[in-house]
Amino acid sequence: MKITFADHEFLLHPSGILFWPEKSMAIVSDLHLEKGSYFAQKGFFLPPYDTHETLERLHKALAVLTPKQILILGDTFHDAKGHGRLPAKERVLFDRLLHYAPFWITGNHDGDFVPEGFTPVFGSPGLRIAEIWQSLPPSHVTITWPSRS
Repeated sequence: MKITFADHEFLLHPSGILFWPEKSMAIVSDLHLEKGSYFAQKGFFLPPYDTHETLERLHKALAVLTPKQILILGDTFHDAKGHGRLPAKERVLFDRLLHYAPFWITGNHDGDFVPEGFTPVFGSPGLRIAEIWQSLPPSHVTITWPSRS
């Protein structure tokens, strides 16, 4: 499905990825990786496959869309210590995101963590999408916002 936002066309991929063909950018959020291990520490069992399956599905969709870059909008991990709990196999899958020149926006579940090699995009709580685009390096994103009349 295609949508238009601020005079730009986006593709809503069935995987949940928003794809911006003009910029060859995949946009994702709320992956909540390591949610199972977080709850296991608290005595609640969730199947421990969530991170692996999420990253596998993400990489399959990225292989179809072939973006040059990815914008990760936050809550990538279920808690601030999630990255540190990644098993070796899942860490390799996560690190494969570096292939897409990733931009990182920290969500409320992520704490202050920014993975090595990911370009942080900083802002304030309640950051609006226009501010996100404006905070990216100009060589990556340019949008002309319509004026209000």
